[in-house]
Amino acid sequence: MTRNTELKIIEGTFAAVSSGNCSQAWMVDGDDIQERANAALNKQYGDVATIHQRGVQGFALSHGGKYLVDVFTTRDAAERALARI
Repeated sequence: MTRNTELKIIEGTFAAVSSGNCSQAWMVDGDDIQERANAALNKQYGDVATIHQRGVQGFALSHGGKYLVDVFTTRDAAERALARI
């Protein structure tokens, strides 16, 4: 895991995606979510990503990569999670 100084909280709309035996991950939602999810996951698993949820409003911990660490419903919850990492 990255150090919490490398993580930041971002506010937005998120989608939950998975592929193959990959556990669920979060990405920033958008019109191109399926395309981005396929591109990100195909390199590792060779499968088409499944979009499990879209339009989830909240606060995510981001390490600057394609995937988000987690999504929280409130900024306070995201800040508490960040402090624990």
